[in-house]
Amino acid sequence: MIKNPAFDIKSNLKNLKINESIPSESSEESESVAVVSGVQKYLLEWENLSSGDEAKWKHLCASAKCGGLRTSYFRSVCWRLMLNILPASRPNTWSGIITSLRADYDALKKEHFISPREEDVPVSDHPLSQDTEQSKWHKYFCDNELKTVIKQDIIRTFPGVEFFRDLKIQEHMLNILFCYARKNPEMCYRQGMHEILAPILFVLNADTENFFCVRETEELSEIISQLMNPDYLEHDSFCIFSTLMQSIEIYYQTAGPVSSSGYFPTRIHVSTAVTENPVITQLNFIKDSILKPIDPDLESHLSELSIPFSTFGIRWLRLLFGREFEFEDLLVLWDALFSEGPRLSLINFIVVALLLSIRYNLLRCDYSECLSLLMKFPHSVSVVDIVRVAMQLRDDSQSERGLCPIYKVAPPVEQSSTQGARKKETIKQRPKTRPTSNRRTVIDGIAFNKNKTLKNLQDELSHMQMLLTICRDKLAQYHPVLDAGVLIGNTPARQAVEGLSQVIVPPLWS
Repeated sequence: MIKNPAFDIKSNLKNLKINESIPSESSEESESVAVVSGVQKYLLEWENLSSGDEAKWKHLCASAKCGGLRTSYFRSVCWRLMLNILPASRPNTWSGIITSLRADYDALKKEHFISPREEDVPVSDHPLSQDTEQSKWHKYFCDNELKTVIKQDIIRTFPGVEFFRDLKIQEHMLNILFCYARKNPEMCYRQGMHEILAPILFVLNADTENFFCVRETEELSEIISQLMNPDYLEHDSFCIFSTLMQSIEIYYQTAGPVSSSGYFPTRIHVSTAVTENPVITQLNFIKDSILKPIDPDLESHLSELSIPFSTFGIRWLRLLFGREFEFEDLLVLWDALFSEGPRLSLINFIVVALLLSIRYNLLRCDYSECLSLLMKFPHSVSVVDIVRVAMQLRDDSQSERGLCPIYKVAPPVEQSSTQGARKKETIKQRPKTRPTSNRRTVIDGIAFNKNKTLKNLQDELSHMQMLLTICRDKLAQYHPVLDAGVLIGNTPARQAVEGLSQVIVPPLWS
């Protein structure tokens, strides 16, 4: 269970290798050195982020796809840059943009958080008034009804994360979601939006906590203090949330009115022009144009079981895979999604990568087992591996050769239901079965074909490169843990750790 909303600098940097030539004499001294190193890392990260250098920005976005922002102290700033809320190339404009956006939110709250008890209203406008067109009391009751609906979802937000049990955080969420609903009357509030807002609040608060930790020992610039000002946690969360919703609002669109129970005063027009659910259209495209060319066996299996993509895909897209990963892994996935820009162009391939990661289990399952697996995705799947496969699929789709079946495997051998001689005969005959000239044999995830063509070789090389890159990412992930855990005096172990670091080099094809 995550209890601390901040990725605390002191606890994190105890795992870093710090000035090995000067051994620590006490735990207090060691912690002091760790804090100093943490401040230096904090300032260095800010320097790279606010430099306006295009090469550094591209490197940061590439790092985000490999989990590089997992321990970032400025993840919320990175998200604002990736979503084009702030221009990465013009850091001198950040202060003015932030001030303007916060003022806009203040004006929005002032417009919609009103009470007839505190305003001068005509005598004819009273709680029992039938004038629903102009009555402020009617709007007030509609607002309260909407807030009640939002509260019911907020209290269930990420039950395993203690941060969201805080009443002040729940109040921030209520205000943000209510303001968004009133600013966007045709969309209003829909179930699931609270799970999009929650990680945003979490990340902003974590960055703020880290800011206060560093400020105890270092004087920070005015722009950092402005960005991390806790008084504007709600304002900044609304800004990121509303920007992100512009990218994913099609996943929440449905035909028909938003509500028939009074969320809106009757004078507000609610569009009913949506004739075809766009999220269904997108899921059908993912199934037919991405999954089917790559893995026709899996696509056929799901179709034969009558499991439409909408059964699981709508939730995946609406929540941006919020229930398919542990919370901290979800943040890493969002890092990768946002690094592609506000269009979130990697999202379709993330859906397919998730399916491919459990394809062997899906192919062996019947209807109920498949449905259970898709609706309760196993958390053992590596988020970095998912992103890596999704990027490979995206790159293949944009290449001249297009998508190819890189995950093709031989069909499973059917087991005989009888016992005795028939079962033995099946076992004896199995080795005699030879693959046909166009069948590919898969060994450790790499396909081999006796009659290879140039295209076969290109496909296999691409797949092998992807596997090697995944291995490199794993080594890079585990190396810091080993590096921090091995004592300086243990020479053989230190040499082994240093040897691993030499393996972790950028691949030639990236």
